[in-house]
Amino acid sequence: MPMKKRIDSVERHKYGCHKSKAKSRGIEFNLTYEQWWDIWQQSGKWNQRGSQKGCYVMSRYNDIGAYEVGNVFIQPHEENRREAMLGKPANYIRSPSQRLAQIKRVNPNYIGA
Repeated sequence: MPMKKRIDSVERHKYGCHKSKAKSRGIEFNLTYEQWWDIWQQSGKWNQRGSQKGCYVMSRYNDIGAYEVGNVFIQPHEENRREAMLGKPANYIRSPSQRLAQIKRVNPNYIGA
């Protein structure tokens, strides 16, 4: 398989994962693959994307509305996390049972490890 084709399939997989996760969270995702990819390329942060400290994520302004052109931007994961916690109690931490309940809402057939 040529290198560009393999890389493109990896990128398309990441796009599909992002779109699927947005759907599972009840958030509209109106970006085409090309729009999504252009946003990441223009940011220069593609190789630093991820959900860990020091990585970058695609965010929505004020966590409102759909993932769509004009309503998304790339920012550090920590900043996105901080914004998501605004308005929540200082001691707010999702418990393992809350996380499991969310997984089961997304995938009712999940039986756990």
